[in-house]
Amino acid sequence: MGAIAQLVRGLSAFIPYPVLIGIVAVLVVLAIPSMIRGAHTRQIRTGVREVARATSQESRGAREEAAIELTRGQPHLLFVLADESIRLNQRRLAERAVETLASKGTMPDEVARFKRALEPEKPHAGAALDALVAIRVLHREGLTTQARARLVEARARFPDDVDLAEFERTLT
Repeated sequence: MGAIAQLVRGLSAFIPYPVLIGIVAVLVVLAIPSMIRGAHTRQIRTGVREVARATSQESRGAREEAAIELTRGQPHLLFVLADESIRLNQRRLAERAVETLASKGTMPDEVARFKRALEPEKPHAGAALDALVAIRVLHREGLTTQARARLVEARARFPDDVDLAEFERTLT
């Protein structure tokens, strides 16, 4: 507090106290919206962390609703919600926030960036081959049940892959 007192004493040499008090009051009034926005941002970030920590679906759903309600539909708060949800891998909450933000028609560049971040990864060219190699190793080791389970997953992900279809015929 000593530095502030020195600053006030130094300024009072040039500016009369009543004017100095008025300037400080105006600065405080101008800072209030920023402080409120910061408090809302912290509440939303905390809400998303609570969603991430939720253990049951009911609890998660209730916390998601609470986080969305905190935004009150304001674009800058929806932005914070989407950003934090993506950062903490809360996909469903992020999708809802981005959808609401897009419906507002504000921040189109940010909405596009969020949508790109939410797109599922496209499998790389060798992914089906990698899956087939892993399945063959499981089968060769005698782990037929696990091999079949992995094959079902791989066929769902790569339904048009000829090599997976051929190996599926050999397993049955």
